[in-house]
Amino acid sequence: LSALFLVGCGVNTTDNSENDNNNQQDNQNDNDDHNDNNDNNDDDNQEENYTTRRMQDTPILHCWNWSMNNVLNNLESIKEAGFKTIQLSPMQVQKDYYSTDSISNGWWKLYQPLSFTIAKNNNENILGTKNELINVCKKAKELEIDVIVDVVSNHLAGGSKNSLHNNVSRYESDIYNNNLIHNLNKYADDNNLQSIVQGNIGDFPDLKTESTIVQNRVLSLLKEYIDCGVNGFRFDAAKHIETPDDGSYASNYWPTILNGATSYAKSKSLDEPYYYGEILYTCGVGRNFSSYTKYMSIIDSSQGSAVLSSVKNNNTSNLKSTYNTGVDPSQLVLWAESHDTFANNDGESKNISQDVIDKAYVIQTSRKDASSLYLARPNSMSSTLGSVGSRSFENEIIKKINNFHNQFIGTSENISINKDCFINVRGSQGAVIVNINNSSSNVNLSTSGLVNGTYTDIISNKKYTVSNSQVNVNFTNDVCILVNDSKENISTPTLSISTSKQIFSGSTTVNVNVSDATSITYSINNGNSQILSGNTINLSSNLPNGLINLSVTATNKYGSVNKELDLYKTTSLLNKSFIVYNIDTNYTYYAWAWGGNEADKFYSSTIEDKTIGFDIGNNNMFIIVKFVKGTTSPSWDDKINQTIDISLTEQLYNYEDLTIKN
Repeated sequence: LSALFLVGCGVNTTDNSENDNNNQQDNQNDNDDHNDNNDNNDDDNQEENYTTRRMQDTPILHCWNWSMNNVLNNLESIKEAGFKTIQLSPMQVQKDYYSTDSISNGWWKLYQPLSFTIAKNNNENILGTKNELINVCKKAKELEIDVIVDVVSNHLAGGSKNSLHNNVSRYESDIYNNNLIHNLNKYADDNNLQSIVQGNIGDFPDLKTESTIVQNRVLSLLKEYIDCGVNGFRFDAAKHIETPDDGSYASNYWPTILNGATSYAKSKSLDEPYYYGEILYTCGVGRNFSSYTKYMSIIDSSQGSAVLSSVKNNNTSNLKSTYNTGVDPSQLVLWAESHDTFANNDGESKNISQDVIDKAYVIQTSRKDASSLYLARPNSMSSTLGSVGSRSFENEIIKKINNFHNQFIGTSENISINKDCFINVRGSQGAVIVNINNSSSNVNLSTSGLVNGTYTDIISNKKYTVSNSQVNVNFTNDVCILVNDSKENISTPTLSISTSKQIFSGSTTVNVNVSDATSITYSINNGNSQILSGNTINLSSNLPNGLINLSVTATNKYGSVNKELDLYKTTSLLNKSFIVYNIDTNYTYYAWAWGGNEADKFYSSTIEDKTIGFDIGNNNMFIIVKFVKGTTSPSWDDKINQTIDISLTEQLYNYEDLTIKN
């Protein structure tokens, strides 16, 4: 959230037209969620800088609306893509938690929480439970990935803009019973200090964050997250929560909750958490970003808009080395787009192609000291909440710019515009070059600061010679990332495994693609580790029917990457639309399927051991519904429970991984 929203979480660059957007309480997305030429660190010190990295100077993957189980299952891929941090959507008890929604109809409910507690039950937050979050944090720690969670504390869900939702009383009785909300009856406006920190940013009430009751409840939430293994926090609508510098509207909210959380983490022998706040465009009249940066990092959203506009419109005029906030980059989070700019009805990035977004992200991630946030877009706003959606975060250009950023942490930057190309020379042995508006794919450019030598474009693997700071670049998709061949690659390996037959009979072959590895091993069903000498693994006909887990690990001196693939060997379920394993055979299961040319109806299953298979014709959406064992005429009135909506994107599903809705 922030100053004002364009359909829920969007934000205008001026906060004076907000009132027109706040008339549909439950049907809109109610949140506006939303040249350094001195090389102070020699390239020779990069290994130390890399291994002692801070969360501030790292690429962040925004796993927007991903379920905890989907996050858990994708952590290996996230690490391989070069992301050192993930950002999760709010895990507080959500408004209308009993609803199973599409992203467009429900994502904003996560930003209208009922509580300052983490959802503990399946029916309290569509993305998962506290225990599932703990599992994510545990595995993320093993993979050296930090976890940021989005915290909503400016407001709770409303019955109206002047009253709390009745269900708030179930979780936050002190706040509800004492009616700890502001009744300014005005929408937030950047031109008035009181309305900034006490006005409504949607049709839900603004909390009295000056109250010690509210502050203690928010601090309790941060402590609960820390106990789960969370490393940092993104504060939604931070702009709309007062600071100690806000005169008659000031409070100690920020020092209370952040110092309290830091002290708590240190008492547990943990590192200080990372904090950053959503402050979009300006702080408002009479306010300064320094009132926030003494406590946290912030977003430079206007700089992100300028970079995206430059790439989209093939115009270099908005590209510059300074930042619009004037804040030091060591306290900035940058983006090419956010979930707000994508999801809001008037969002500036929602209709911009992914390749344009990725080029803007390359520019942002080339920068020194700042974090860069990459939004994992959904495939469609009609997709179900919890789904992963687009896998663009695995695009080669994203992997390579992330790895470049991680490799050059601590080195200086020298930004220039030459022949309508953006150039950022990092240290003396690397450069990121983006073609903004040069009609030629082959350009001779000045790269001041690069030492003479042979360089590799890590995207195309083409070799280039830099002589007297000049290089002739032949672009691949308008981006060239040069690294001196004498500079050691400090990236972990890249690994992917795939098969054309996830469900098979007899034998099948799995393809393995790997780079930058010194060894590759694999195991089947947790058996003995074997060395892989080629790029295929044969699963023989000697394997018994049932679930087969293949685990492949690629290793080099900087770490390892592991990928797992579940397959199923079968006789009777081979040609099914999909199969589900790990069911409880004491029950009967049906699939209700729709979204294709077949009728919306219940489909019966074929069972083999603890696995069931379904034929659902041309439908592409389904749910699994559980009934009493032996049920032959399924009725909704008789169901025991069901899963949430599932898109038919896989052949094989683990029932234990599916989210159950009572």
